[in-house]
Amino acid sequence: SHLLEIDSESEYIVLVNGKLLPDDAIFQLRSYKNVHFKTIRLPHMGLVNYLLMPRIIRKLKPDLYHYPMLDAPIARGVKTIATVHDANVVGSIKKYDDRFGIKTLYFKKALAHTLRKATSVIFISKASRTEILGTHHLTENTTFRLIYNGFDATFGDIPTETIQEVRAKFKLEKPFFLYVGQIRE
Repeated sequence: SHLLEIDSESEYIVLVNGKLLPDDAIFQLRSYKNVHFKTIRLPHMGLVNYLLMPRIIRKLKPDLYHYPMLDAPIARGVKTIATVHDANVVGSIKKYDDRFGIKTLYFKKALAHTLRKATSVIFISKASRTEILGTHHLTENTTFRLIYNGFDATFGDIPTETIQEVRAKFKLEKPFFLYVGQIRE
């Protein structure tokens, strides 16, 4: 079941940036009476968000704040849960558009801060958890949780017409090889 189908008592505030289109799937949550949206004019990640978001969070006074990225802006006095999706900031991986290494440095420092200060950190894979905790010389404990990504029951339901359009657009004929990810040195 969906959390919002189970819990109709708690109030949920969803912070969204102004760049989302009105038909974005997140807005389907408006059908729940206990879900409210607040538009904030901050990027979803990065230094500006990291520096300004704590003030917004403190003003909202939530019991709990979940930030779905590795650079969680930590607001004093507010329990914070962060989700780390991958280990791209450890080792020699450099952000794709980071010519001078500043972004990479930011994300490494921000992740270290998140690991030290967040109430809890969710990892979505054992590999990421092991690599990140090892790099930061941390031992697994109850602060660091492993929770695999879920998916909607309709995931994978793609109309035949859409599949045919994509195959025609990219000239895909069987067999073909699709790789989604990155190559590490």
